[in-house]
Amino acid sequence: MKWQVVALSGQSIHLVGPDGGGVAVLAGHQFADPGFTVIGAEVPRTAPQRGLFETAPTAAREKALA
Repeated sequence: MKWQVVALSGQSIHLVGPDGGGVAVLAGHQFADPGFTVIGAEVPRTAPQRGLFETAPTAAREKALA
């Protein structure tokens, strides 16, 4: 079922369903729902297994450790 976000208020997301009915849900609950997706959103890339720190340039890593 597709719902449309019509307003954001603090931690609440106000949605309108396909039948025109509305509901407000807490953002944390919405994002934690395993069925929740954003239509048309790009899927974020995952971090490499070795971690992001090792992907930074050597000079930047040395500066961060200093």
